[in-house]
Amino acid sequence: MSETVFIIDDDPGVCHALGRLIAGDGFRVMTYPSAEAFLLEANSVREGCIIVDVRLPEMTGPQLQNALQSRAIRLPIIFVSGHADVATAVATLRAGAFHFLEKPVDANLLLESIHAALGGPRIIPAHELDTESLRRRFNDLTTREQSVMSLVIAGYSNKDIGKSLQISHRTVEVYRSRVMQKMRARTLLVLASRWHCRSTSPACSGCFLWPCRPDMILRCRSSTHCIS
Repeated sequence: MSETVFIIDDDPGVCHALGRLIAGDGFRVMTYPSAEAFLLEANSVREGCIIVDVRLPEMTGPQLQNALQSRAIRLPIIFVSGHADVATAVATLRAGAFHFLEKPVDANLLLESIHAALGGPRIIPAHELDTESLRRRFNDLTTREQSVMSLVIAGYSNKDIGKSLQISHRTVEVYRSRVMQKMRARTLLVLASRWHCRSTSPACSGCFLWPCRPDMILRCRSSTHCIS
């Protein structure tokens, strides 16, 4: 029997489009207009994968994640959103989400993520998996750029970053732009998601991938490591 993918989105058009795509790849699909509707059936669900929008009318995607955890329902969750910020993405990933994708969702990436979440083969482009390449890019950043990047990934606003590093809001924006260019990330959300996925690995604990606290960043002057 095909594994089930549960789609939770208040937009019927999104549910229909994603449902057709995923069903076409051989999965059984069930759609729900709200988190509450899914929770009515959640206790009987023990296998499958959840795709949920971050912003829902009543209970949000992250709130659903918490509710499922409180019920000891450990299904892999893939968040999708067209409005999420870095802090939200990092928070859901830290809480155990499998992936966080931006709308409009790339069809191939979504299907690949579903297969991976359900334990199937996963093919990821080499440039996304090459930690050494990421390390080299990070090391090419200036000390200040590394500090700004770590604070951005940790979810701090430009205002808070400027205050922590004692630089202007405009200067923070300049550094953020340079970081995006040097790290070859399309958006800050993508950058934060990639970095968090690697930093949660035991092998990465305490290394350059882990977002630093502001006080530790101010004292960290190494070009290769930050203190978490």
